Amino acid sequence: LIQDCHHDSENKLVGLYNRILDIDLKTGAIHEFAYALEDPRNGVSEILALNDHQFLVLERDSKAGSEARDKKLHLIDLNGASDIHGLKSLTEQALAEEKAQGTSPFIPVQKRPFLDILAQGISAIPEKIEGMAFGPDLTDGRRLLILSSDNDFSKTENTRFFAFAVDRADLPDFHPQQFHLAKAGDKR
Repeated sequence: LIQDCHHDSENKLVGLYNRILDIDLKTGAIHEFAYALEDPRNGVSEILALNDHQFLVLERDSKAGSEARDKKLHLIDLNGASDIHGLKSLTEQALAEEKAQGTSPFIPVQKRPFLDILAQGISAIPEKIEGMAFGPDLTDGRRLLILSSDNDFSKTENTRFFAFAVDRADLPDFHPQQFHLAKAGDKR
């Protein structure tokens, strides 16, 4: 968010954290959690739920090909993270002011590396990998994880899909989302 960033010397927005917004659809309760970026110039393209508190986060630089330095998936957990809903800004300056006023620092979401996309030997890595979804389970029992990069409406770019087989042991708490179609007349 603009209040959590500043402009660098190239007039690009940079920041230390992204906010994750959690809305309870039944009660309307709102919580926010801080996700610490690996590099202030990185962005988060996609977040994929594993269950009600764990997510895969696609964090990336905006460089393509041999210039790419950081394109990774991180496994995060909201449990134990501070609710930062009341913090107006997450800039270095705002956080220093909070600390000077004696406000205790917040705890960001727990985060651990899950997949380094650049280490997978993908040729001509695109600038922005932006989509992430699970496909059907593979015949050997592993889960199919699909990443995608669209062509940004360019005639010179290709839309690409990347498929990864993930061992079930790497995502032990994964619970696929269940969707139920409402029938005519259902009140939900």
